[in-house]
Amino acid sequence: MAPGSRPGGAGGRVVGPWALALAWCLAATAGCTEWLEVPGPASDAAVAPDATAESASLPSLGARADAPGPLVPSTPGLRVPGGYWARVRLDVADLLLPHAWAGFLETEDGLVLRIEAVGGPASGDGASPTPTLRAVVPIRLPEPAAPEALGGLTLGPEALAEAVVGLRTTPRSSWLVTPERLVIEAVGPQVVKGTLEGTARRGTRSPSSRPVRVAFVALRAP
Repeated sequence: MAPGSRPGGAGGRVVGPWALALAWCLAATAGCTEWLEVPGPASDAAVAPDATAESASLPSLGARADAPGPLVPSTPGLRVPGGYWARVRLDVADLLLPHAWAGFLETEDGLVLRIEAVGGPASGDGASPTPTLRAVVPIRLPEPAAPEALGGLTLGPEALAEAVVGLRTTPRSSWLVTPERLVIEAVGPQVVKGTLEGTARRGTRSPSSRPVRVAFVALRAP
């Protein structure tokens, strides 16, 4: 598939087996209507210059039971190993999320890409660690295609109109992200690599927005 291919228009109705996934992501992010402060360098841990330096090849480790990361869905207790990450630039805040996974769901309308990245494993009380990035992106294609064929695909604002993306920087700070550009650079047996750009708002009623850019090298979940 050539880069720049665009799925169907933004007027589609949210139906099919990925509706629950959209509801999950909305529940994680959309309930916050209070005004939240922008996290700045003083409140976010500094990221070492080489913290996300890429090696000559992409990671090839699969999920395993003794990894320190979060549980991977649809597996019997397997977790995200080291080497998979997401880096988020929210205005002046620079966030490193050292555990990231991505999975594809095949539907009658195409594919749905789900991405999750977190700052650490879940705590003993079950609370989600922060920072946390979650995204559910429907991908409608002119003809059926396997996830491996999506390498090099670029989606613009119209193609991302039904995507749901949320970012939580602290336990009290949630951001709704309007994605404007998604590039899926590579899809392999163990890894999904790409970038996401857009704008983020502090809850549904905030009149102001901040630019957000995300780079991710995520473990490919079953």
